[in-house]
Amino acid sequence: MVTALVALLLSQDAGAGFTLTVKIEGLSAKTGKLFVSLHDKAASWPGKSELAVRRMAVDPADTVVLENVPAGTWAVSVVHDVNGNGKVDTNFLGIPKEPVGVSNDAKGRFGPPKFDDAKFKLERDMTITIHMI
Repeated sequence: MVTALVALLLSQDAGAGFTLTVKIEGLSAKTGKLFVSLHDKAASWPGKSELAVRRMAVDPADTVVLENVPAGTWAVSVVHDVNGNGKVDTNFLGIPKEPVGVSNDAKGRFGPPKFDDAKFKLERDMTITIHMI
């Protein structure tokens, strides 16, 4: 009976996923929306958020919590739509004029950061910090 109870508890935990807390530093304003995207592969990274595993639009906050995230390799992108027009404003070269940030604070060269530079392994509840630029 004890073995069955332990097996039941383990199976419930395994299916529930983990909590990923994203601390966001460097928000310039509390206006507009934060667009937070959770990616599991380079094909959706970072400019194709419609292909992300999970997308959220939330009021600007220093912390965003994603619940029930399965174990695996992930990358997170955050865009602060300061003016609330529903998109990332860019200059004529395509460089964002609004704050953006990604997991591992990965930097891009002549374009967005690579998925491999932003990815991390989620195997337990964890907190990551993203610095907006």
